[in-house]
Amino acid sequence: MKHLNQKLVIKEMMCSLGNHFFLTLVRHGQTVANRMKIIQGQTDTKLSDIGIKQAIQLSQHLDCNRFQLIFSSDLSRALDTAKIVVKNDERIQTDTLLRERCFGTIEGNSLDHLKAVAKEHGFPPKPLPEFTPEGGESLEDVSRRVVDFLNNHLLKMVSNESNGSHILIVSHGGVIRQIMKYFKNDLNCDFNGLNPNIITPNTSVNEFKLFYDNNHLISAECLNLHDIKHLIGECKTLALNEEQINDPKTSGQYEAL
Repeated sequence: MKHLNQKLVIKEMMCSLGNHFFLTLVRHGQTVANRMKIIQGQTDTKLSDIGIKQAIQLSQHLDCNRFQLIFSSDLSRALDTAKIVVKNDERIQTDTLLRERCFGTIEGNSLDHLKAVAKEHGFPPKPLPEFTPEGGESLEDVSRRVVDFLNNHLLKMVSNESNGSHILIVSHGGVIRQIMKYFKNDLNCDFNGLNPNIITPNTSVNEFKLFYDNNHLISAECLNLHDIKHLIGECKTLALNEEQINDPKTSGQYEAL
């Protein structure tokens, strides 16, 4: 009962808040490394033929004229996706804070190799995403830099736009998952029974309404999650079936998409 009351108070506060903007998070298209189950991290890899097709299909669905600001990771797989979708390179701003999680010495190796090394360090029973390879970033490291981007970089630019502006970010699965975890844990975002703690599919669309005050995000509302209705045929099948670095307890989360 107490939890329900807290949620009602938060909802009432959100309705009374004036400062807000709409954020769309898009994951890059498939890469050859995705298909081969290779850990990419911050290694700069290119889109596969399927990844290019996925980005083209998204471009036919997403109206980028509504976005006042467009950001992308500077890694090729995200930036190339953004260029295909936006169709205007000059509108895209890149930021290294939006890069994928660094996997250190594991980068370039297979997902099975990551699992084997993680097993030596007690994973499972601990969730695989919590394993930090030598020289890599922890989940907390990734969270710190994405929160830094949102509160100290993005909001400064959003405050110069009209209230209710629309923002697009093209980034990576691990980064988007940590952003959504921040929305859930710190901004009291209700995901309406859907799971934000998994890697979102290639070129999926995730939409939020964010409220802010004094240059800090204070609340979030989920409008759309893991949306791949723009994908058809093999592009959709591969997006749904790609094996991810997820907690095994989250398997099968795409079945309803």
